[in-house]
Amino acid sequence: MKTIEFIKDERSLVLVYTPEAFYNGIIKKYRKEGEIIIKRCFIVTTTDEYSLEDDDWYNTEETVAFIIGKLIGDYYKLDKRILGTNHDFYFHKDTKFNSKLFIAERNITILNKIDNLIQSDLYIGGSNEVAIPKAVYDELIGKFPTTHELTLYSYKRIAQVLKNYFDGFGEITNKYDEYLNKRLNVVVDSTFYSENKLKLLILKTVHDKMITMIEEEEGFSEKQWQEIVKDALLLIYPKYILAERELIVGTDGYHKKKPDFLLIDASGFVDVLEIKKPNAQRLITKTTYRNNYVADRDLAGAIVQIEKYVQCLNRSGKTGEEKLQSILNHKIPKDLSLKVVNPQGMLLMGRSEGLNAEQLYDLEIVKRQHKNIVDILTYDDLIYRLHNMIIQLEN
Repeated sequence: MKTIEFIKDERSLVLVYTPEAFYNGIIKKYRKEGEIIIKRCFIVTTTDEYSLEDDDWYNTEETVAFIIGKLIGDYYKLDKRILGTNHDFYFHKDTKFNSKLFIAERNITILNKIDNLIQSDLYIGGSNEVAIPKAVYDELIGKFPTTHELTLYSYKRIAQVLKNYFDGFGEITNKYDEYLNKRLNVVVDSTFYSENKLKLLILKTVHDKMITMIEEEEGFSEKQWQEIVKDALLLIYPKYILAERELIVGTDGYHKKKPDFLLIDASGFVDVLEIKKPNAQRLITKTTYRNNYVADRDLAGAIVQIEKYVQCLNRSGKTGEEKLQSILNHKIPKDLSLKVVNPQGMLLMGRSEGLNAEQLYDLEIVKRQHKNIVDILTYDDLIYRLHNMIIQLEN
C-alpha cells in the first residue's frame, strides 16, 4: 500500500497517510502530541484530520487522513501552515496529485525549495494568466538531484581531497561529470522548449494587444497608454530591467525635465524612453523642401525634448547618480550601481503606415541624424519587430 496518496472532493484536497511500519507507535505519538510531520513535507495536526469512515477502501485502523488544501475556484489552495512556506501554492483542480509533486528523492521538499526563491504566490496549471504550465513544473521537478547523482557527487568531493595522495581518484571525478553532462543535455533541451513556448505566447499576446490598442487609441488615457506600451518595448529590448516613470532629471534653466520613463539596464546604465500616442503625431512632412521630406514639427519637437533630457542627465553628474540610486535602490538588485554615462534616448511615436517609399527613406535619414537617440520607432516598426520575433520562435 502507498505511504501517502491524495483524494480530491468538491471542497478539499486530502492527504491519506499509511505508515509503512510501526503504525501503532507513530499514531500513538501523534495522538499524544497533536502533530505529525509526514515525509518531512506536511506538518499536520488533529485539527486537520479528515474522516475516512464512509470510505470502505481504507482500513481506518492503519490509515489517517488530513485536509491539506481547499478548492477555490479552479485551484486547490494548499495550506501554507501545513507546508511550512511563506507563500501560497495553487494547483489546478485537474492535477493528478502524487507524492512526486511535493517530495524529491531523499525526502527533499520541493515546495519549500521553490518558496525560498519566489517573491509571490505560485499557480500551477490551468488557464490563470499568472500560472506556470504544469509541463514546466514537471520539468522543474526533473531538475532535482537523484539519489545516484547525490552519491556520485559525494564521491567526487572526497576524491578531490584524496586524489593528490592516491592514484585512481580521477576516474571517480570523471564519472560524476559524465553523468551530469548526460542528464543536463536532456533537461536543458526540454526546458528551453517550454520557455520558448511561454515566450511565444507572451509575444503573440502583446502583438495582438498592440494592434487592438492602435485601433481603439481614444479609449486610453496618456498614462495608461504609456504604461502598456512600455512593457511591449521592454520585450524587444531585454537588456533593460526597469522602466521608472516620470523622475525629474534636472532643469534646462526654465523648466524641470521629467521624461516619460528612465530605463535602467542590467549593468546599471541609465537611458531615456519617451512614448507618444500613434495617431496624433506627425513624423514627416507631406510636401518636400528642396526635393526632400523633412521631420515634421511633432517629430522635431520630440527629438529636441529627448536631447534636453539627455543633456540634463549628463549635467547632473555624480550628484544625479546618487539621487537616482537613493530613489531606485529598493527596485533594483542590491549590488547594482546606477551610472549616468552618455545616456541615450528612445522615442516611440506616430505611424509609418501610409507613407510612400520616398518619405520612408527620408524618415530613416532623420532617424540616423541624432547620435543621442538610439532608436526612433513608429508603432508599425514595433509591431513589425514583434512579428519577426514571433516568426523566428515559431521556426
